[in-house]
Amino acid sequence: MYYGGKPVAIIEVKRPEIPLSNPELNKQALQYAEWYRKKKGIQLYEIHNMQYLKLFKYITKTEYEKRQKTLLDYIKEAVGD
Repeated sequence: MYYGGKPVAIIEVKRPEIPLSNPELNKQALQYAEWYRKKKGIQLYEIHNMQYLKLFKYITKTEYEKRQKTLLDYIKEAVGD
């Protein structure tokens, strides 16, 4: 994915029968995400099996401690709850 002519995310598409919960797939995705972060400065890496999308985003430990949110937290913010 590009924004302003600059790559901001990598999306790896898998076949629909490959579950995103597969531990080997997740291990590989984390390795790829780390490579793209170090070599290209890309903070977002996604795997998609044509049914679901799993997003990996690099954040520092300090950011993680400040921003531990779940999807439900984001939904509540969006609806103003």
